[in-house]
Amino acid sequence: MAEPDYVKHLPMEKKHDYPNLKKASVILDEAKLTPPQQYGYDLYLDNIRTWNATMVESFDEGFEEGIEKGIEKGIEKGSDLTVSILKELRRKEKTVEQIAQAFNVKIDFVETLNDLL
Repeated sequence: MAEPDYVKHLPMEKKHDYPNLKKASVILDEAKLTPPQQYGYDLYLDNIRTWNATMVESFDEGFEEGIEKGIEKGIEKGSDLTVSILKELRRKEKTVEQIAQAFNVKIDFVETLNDLL
């Protein structure tokens, strides 16, 4: 059986090899706390849990907002691209293949737009 001090003084990469012993040493340390120390420790843990929950919630909200903004920008750029391709098709100066290459889109997409004209 490992001594609590042994587990506490292990390098961080080694502590991952002994998760149950690490947890046991924390529990032993907590058992030695006086009531005011225990209260402070509980407040500390509560603050960490609150902070973690807030960060997760903030991340999720930011992620969703980022996706929404990305979709909006994508739709805007797609609309601009479509209009530009339609203008090129109306000029009839380039082939469908040349327009597709110039705008870096698939030939099928340009052909579909050409069929709409």
